[in-house]
Amino acid sequence: APVAKTETPAATIPARTANPGESEEASTRGLARFVVGLAVLVALLRFVRLADWSLWIDESLTWTDWHVGLEGGEIKNPAGYWLIAQAVRWCGGVPDEYALRILPAIVGVATVPLTWLAFRRHAGDLRASGAALLLAASSWHVYWSQNARFYTFAQATALVGGWIYLVGLRRGSTVRAVIGLCVAAAGAAFHPSVALLLPALVIAPFVMAIAGRPLDEPARRVARRCFVAGLVVAAVGAKWAFDSWRTYQLQKGFDPSLSESLSSLAHALKTSGFFVTPLLGVAVCVGILTAWKRRDREVLFVAIVVVAAFAGAFALSLFVRVSAQYVFFLLPWVVLVACGPLARGGAVSDAAPDTVSNVEANARVERSVVSEGGARQGLRGGAAVAYLSLLFVPALVTTCLYLTVRQGERPPWREAYQLVWNQRHED
Repeated sequence: APVAKTETPAATIPARTANPGESEEASTRGLARFVVGLAVLVALLRFVRLADWSLWIDESLTWTDWHVGLEGGEIKNPAGYWLIAQAVRWCGGVPDEYALRILPAIVGVATVPLTWLAFRRHAGDLRASGAALLLAASSWHVYWSQNARFYTFAQATALVGGWIYLVGLRRGSTVRAVIGLCVAAAGAAFHPSVALLLPALVIAPFVMAIAGRPLDEPARRVARRCFVAGLVVAAVGAKWAFDSWRTYQLQKGFDPSLSESLSSLAHALKTSGFFVTPLLGVAVCVGILTAWKRRDREVLFVAIVVVAAFAGAFALSLFVRVSAQYVFFLLPWVVLVACGPLARGGAVSDAAPDTVSNVEANARVERSVVSEGGARQGLRGGAAVAYLSLLFVPALVTTCLYLTVRQGERPPWREAYQLVWNQRHED
């Protein structure tokens, strides 16, 4: 007789149980992608009313110095002048507001996704995307992106250099790290202040060790070699640095007296409040404290870079006039520290349970600057959205005010000249 075919009830077939960790991580990555997309959209505000604001004197001097100042040799950073002059030529040759500002605006927009790209492997997707969003919403960043000056060029170059340097540390590659330092140094061709980033990057691993949060041995070995290379570069570039310093002192007529030095330091501190607002400053402090508590070496590393570069700028302000825009290149690093309380999201060190051993081994090579406290710490989901919103919404409101009632933070020079011209009389 035929044997009856037995069937196993579907309910008894063991189903693959979803890993809550995987689901949570996928959700965090999805949030990070949404935040990056939002950041890019907000970044486009740099093109809004780009030609509406009157030129201020430094923007006019950009064009004047291209034709006059560079000939005397006193300007040591000609690259930005050349790029803006080429942009004017591409726009028809008339140096109006749009032609002078369009290239800094384009680069300013580009620095937003570049911030995410530069930091996502170091600090994780969610933190990097949060930093990109806060950078996009910063009215200070919008202002300098709508200026016929070179600060967005310097910032973008510093970001690329920092990105390559961090990759070199993570992979234990001295060649990559040195290339990163060289790229960052090239940012000084747009503004000499970018040179402040180099010693900050070089000494950060040593400060980490002193603070009891040392990097892994491959990263420490790279740091030691970069320190030696940095001494060589400093010796080679000493004359250029001194010439730039001396030229700037003469241009500003700086008097190295105690009162003048203290006034200059106060000016540097005060103007820094334009972009390190009280709210952002509190967030930076929270980021540092949580990173220290969690033994989060990624955020601590970036915080040391920020503090060291600011300390260098404030020290220089005792001898030469320093304004906040001279540390504009640091803004992406500052907002990344503010995003420190967030979870990593898509961390390099996160390995799925079913990954093969050689993939895990390759990931381990890139783990030189990974948190000791684990990749799953930090704000996720609704808590991450609430924290980012607390920082993002006020910044966006300020940017909207900048684009409307605050008239781009510029006095209406064009309208003033037109008023005088239209109401002029004999004598």
